[in-house]
Amino acid sequence: MEDERELNLREYFATLLLKAKMGEDIKNEALTLIGNVTPRDINIADDSYITRNEYSLFLSSLTDEKELYFLLNSFLNEAKPKRKWRLPLILERIVEILEKSEDDHIFEGDIDKAVLFILSPQDDKRNETEIQNEFLVPIAVKIFDDYVGFASYPFSIFFEFDYKEKDRKSVISKLEKAFKNTSDNYTLDDYTWLIKIRDKKGNDFNYVGNSSFFPFYSSFSIPYIPKALGIEELDQKDEVVSLSLYYSRLSLDKEEEILEKFEVNRKDGIVKLEHHDKNKNFILDYKDKKNTDKVLSEIDVYSFYRKTAVKLPPFKVEDARLKDEYPNCYKSL
Repeated sequence: MEDERELNLREYFATLLLKAKMGEDIKNEALTLIGNVTPRDINIADDSYITRNEYSLFLSSLTDEKELYFLLNSFLNEAKPKRKWRLPLILERIVEILEKSEDDHIFEGDIDKAVLFILSPQDDKRNETEIQNEFLVPIAVKIFDDYVGFASYPFSIFFEFDYKEKDRKSVISKLEKAFKNTSDNYTLDDYTWLIKIRDKKGNDFNYVGNSSFFPFYSSFSIPYIPKALGIEELDQKDEVVSLSLYYSRLSLDKEEEILEKFEVNRKDGIVKLEHHDKNKNFILDYKDKKNTDKVLSEIDVYSFYRKTAVKLPPFKVEDARLKDEYPNCYKSL
């Protein structure tokens, strides 16, 4: 989708649907969109449908977008809307009813591949348990048909791990449900996650957000996805388990080069020194579990990496600056 192309009506509603799922106030945008087409002679009562399924079945019986505009207008003008879950259902039905054009850029709900980038920890204290290991943020998770892997910033090397197929399918299903019939024409400067989706038709979608949960999908949490897939490494801090140094040095008289290797192994509690010069070669082993633990514990592996959250530039589908600065984001699919 080219940035310069003006959105059609269906895509505008698809964008409003995504914003509604993100918990944003869309009242003014929606009323402006339907202001000139809201019928005055339609009166449809929808208060009798008390469950989501009942309401979905009711909406599926409506085939005239004007009737749906009336319901949307009525909902948005309620002082204290009841059953707020009606809003995304109405918008989704409007997107389904409006005539589809060839160049529509709307996700229809079938995921082929997905890559999730969690760029910074959540500030919401209620969800602070979602990311146990703050040191591993930002992280990226690939979810393909036959592969699931994750990487830490700068996302250059992905590690595959054992996962349950039912967990992978569950996450894909929730992503499809959350983004179905939405458009990624949604700009947000200060976002904390980015999801790249490729559908079964080969179309690419790039969604961003800055909240943990979708308000209308309370069981779906963005930061929880890695844990739901069984990436256990996210629940603990990385530690140095072994350290090896290979080096050469000059002899005391500075006439000979000496080759040495120094190794500390936490699991076995062994310190090993390997020495090679022209007169002798030897290996010394010294076992001291307590002190090897202490020495290696003093090494902070995260001191070698930036500790602040990654700040990406405002994301667009074809942002050349993002491609140049973070090429691995674009190579992931």
